[in-house]
Amino acid sequence: IFHSNGPQDIQLCVLSGCEYILKHPTKSNLKHFLSYNFTKKNQHTIEDRLDLIRIIGGKNIDTTMKINQLQNPKLEKKFKQYKNFIGLQIGAADIYKMWPIENFIELSKYLIKQDEKIVIIGINKEKKLGEIIAKECGVNVINMCGKTTIEALPFLIRNLKILITNDTGTMHLAIALRTPTVSLFAATDPKGIGPYQDLNIHKVVYEDGSFIQKLPKKQRDDTAMRLIKTDEVIKAYKELNENLSL
Repeated sequence: IFHSNGPQDIQLCVLSGCEYILKHPTKSNLKHFLSYNFTKKNQHTIEDRLDLIRIIGGKNIDTTMKINQLQNPKLEKKFKQYKNFIGLQIGAADIYKMWPIENFIELSKYLIKQDEKIVIIGINKEKKLGEIIAKECGVNVINMCGKTTIEALPFLIRNLKILITNDTGTMHLAIALRTPTVSLFAATDPKGIGPYQDLNIHKVVYEDGSFIQKLPKKQRDDTAMRLIKTDEVIKAYKELNENLSL
């Protein structure tokens, strides 16, 4: 079990008749059904997953994330217009992982002054947030929230010059596609789930907002993410942009 929702993941494996069940370190009350009790280590989540492979004898270990066979002439043509845009991933699975919209507006205004063009990325329910940014910042901002399918998203991401992103799946997709990123962490820890490859093209902006994890999920808001100031993100963007131009 590499990535799943508990506790039904273990239950479903048991009910399916699996003889051996492996999962990364867990506090689940059902862990006695697992075939091996992994000890929690201070390491990246990728290494936790690879430990599952090691325990069954895997030797050819590679931590690199890749997206293979990305070929679709229609989608390639459609998203070619976003070549060298700055992407803003404004959403995340939970609000406590989302940088406030007013910060994205402030950042966008700075980027436009640097003659950058911006494309806003997110799901359909974030469309209105994208519209707010576009309205505040003008013609150099395109709102693509809700306009990309899972199949199409990689073709957009791989055209970007830089993706500035919350901790979400789009960030991991960009890393796999080797698209440079500035990732924003406060509610979660980048040491465990942040960039783990090509670190020369990925900048992490981190403020310790781990206090938010002590609250039940439904009570968490964006207080932790508000610890990240726009100036910090601008600094990371400038450093990365300069490195890319060398």
